Amino acid sequence: DGSLEYLGRTDFQVKLRGQRIELGEIESVLGSAPGVVHTAVVVAAPAGGGEQLVAYLAAGPGVDLDADTVKDVALRGLPEFMVPTTWMILDQMPLTTSGKVDRRALPAPEFTAGEYVPPADGQETEVAEIFAGLLDVDRVGATDDFFAIGGNSLSATRVSARLARRTGHRLPLRTVFDAPDL
Repeated sequence: DGSLEYLGRTDFQVKLRGQRIELGEIESVLGSAPGVVHTAVVVAAPAGGGEQLVAYLAAGPGVDLDADTVKDVALRGLPEFMVPTTWMILDQMPLTTSGKVDRRALPAPEFTAGEYVPPADGQETEVAEIFAGLLDVDRVGATDDFFAIGGNSLSATRVSARLARRTGHRLPLRTVFDAPDL
């Protein structure tokens, strides 16, 4: 009848913080870490935070998997924006009858917030308020990475503009990328 039905993407490419990311590429690198048998990477958002990459890992029998070791492999093999920020170690990966990872059966990610370090002074407080307002998060601490909590290049531009409006001083956009915490 001439109509076309779009069923969506059949790959696992996502857009996160302004970057196109192929989740399978991340899974391949994580799967090369010693002891890793199954991997799955998804995009999820904690309550009050921006979207982030979550890695699910399952080891072979008798292998004690260490997320820090796998993270080191990821840091060596991937650009920083493709390294997951949340790591879930599973005893067993949920699989379909055909042996593929059953993404719908993955447990909900457990987001753990780092220790909150309050802004040191009025200037840091002002920047923290701008970060929190733009990223729609409850609070931003002095050591929170702007991009790890949901920032991207567009919101970094907004940070620069809002700071200029509030303080009368223009912050070079590059500064947000070079120093993404307070």
